[in-house]
Amino acid sequence: MQPLTARTSALLLTLVALLKLAYLFDYSGLPFLWGPVFDSVVYRAQAEAVLAGQHGDPTLLAFSPLYGYLLAGVGVAPPIKLALFQVALGVLNTALVARIGRALFGPAAGLCAATLFVSYGLFTFYESKVLSETLGLTLLLLSLSALTSESTRIRAAAAPTLLAGALLGLAILSRASLLFVGCATVASALMPWAPADPLNRRLQRAAWLAIGLAAPLVAHGLFTLAHTGFFVPVIFVSRTAAAAAQVGSAWRGDLSALSPRASGEVSAWDVVDQARARLAAGPDAAQPSPPLDLWGALSGAPAKLADTLRDVETTFDYGFYGERSEVPTLYAFPVSFGLLMLFAGVGAALLARERALRSAWPLAGLVLGTLATTALFHPSSRYRLPLALALALVGGAAVPAIARLERVRLRSALSTVLVVGALALGARHATRGLSAPAWWHVRVAESAVEAGDSALATERVRAAAQLAPSDSALQRRIEALSRRGGLPPPPRPQ
Repeated sequence: MQPLTARTSALLLTLVALLKLAYLFDYSGLPFLWGPVFDSVVYRAQAEAVLAGQHGDPTLLAFSPLYGYLLAGVGVAPPIKLALFQVALGVLNTALVARIGRALFGPAAGLCAATLFVSYGLFTFYESKVLSETLGLTLLLLSLSALTSESTRIRAAAAPTLLAGALLGLAILSRASLLFVGCATVASALMPWAPADPLNRRLQRAAWLAIGLAAPLVAHGLFTLAHTGFFVPVIFVSRTAAAAAQVGSAWRGDLSALSPRASGEVSAWDVVDQARARLAAGPDAAQPSPPLDLWGALSGAPAKLADTLRDVETTFDYGFYGERSEVPTLYAFPVSFGLLMLFAGVGAALLARERALRSAWPLAGLVLGTLATTALFHPSSRYRLPLALALALVGGAAVPAIARLERVRLRSALSTVLVVGALALGARHATRGLSAPAWWHVRVAESAVEAGDSALATERVRAAAQLAPSDSALQRRIEALSRRGGLPPPPRPQ
């Protein structure tokens, strides 16, 4: 297959941009653009601290700091400005996926990978949120683009490999959950990425990559040392993160297990409060690291890994399925996580059959790093996005590899598997409803309160109260929200 012409590529990316803008227009009917909630509130506080020159603010030490600096530069008012900027990053990310897929598996695979990437709705879903996912993905993809260039992948040249490492370090500073991905990517550089890849070249590639990765993290640590007296390469290790690793086999997918409160309420400010207390105590105060229950982490890992690979989107902040119930444009993104796994499984099997699976080694860090993160902490859709990226890239090789098969029966059988699997998984994805519609209404109400829309908040609170009159946790949440937003109390359940 011949590479796409520049005009065709531009046309395809324009169509991607129009689809994303259509989603954004549809999404604007919800209050989240004007009333961001959960982690978004902390990121906005980061931007305010940066603009005020408070570079040692606890928000910058508790949450990934680079996104706060981006918000300070781009601005959060009017809200649509940031959303449009992140949509532009999403279009760039699509082009980068096509480029990386082409470098690893060929032109047709690059186009197929970009199609899978665009069609998986979570990537576009996070572009509309005041969250660091899109920036982290852009930097991660820029790193992979440098890493999969011939000068890095084949020759292990110093400059591009250092650049790949530095971009990976910046990705970690924008999304701290990528730390394990960074470490695993350096380790994967020791593997043979090409048919003739001697050990000395692999050691050289891993060394340059590690040095490049360390540079921005050390620089950030020195920056925080100058402003706070603490050397913090990424963020403070929080007790909340330690609690996530300790829940072990008791993990049931509920973030209340990580709450420091008896009520089980979870707040994005919990880790900020911990950072504030640590800063107040000073660098000389004894600060024992949060204990890690190794047995709890190991015993809980199988269940968390199983949840990581489920064909369900788990979004603890903004609800994907709830949003889709009111933003029909999200149905234009039909690919589910299970469908990505299906294509990636077929692609990997056929690459192995062709003895070309080594081409996927640059993506191993995305897979292993993500699985380590979700097994240690929690298997949310946000944490598994790098894995979804790897699946889209390997899955892009499936269709071209099937087309290369000489055995007609095998080609027909695998084509049938992909078509039938795509239809079945796509249908299940499209028909999956809300597991807790009352809680979705509460999320919208919380956003409406932040946006100052009392009428909408009151309407959603009433709907939530009527849908789940016996849910005591939800009723407590409604009462607290009504007090905070000055809303009339909802009617008591009969």
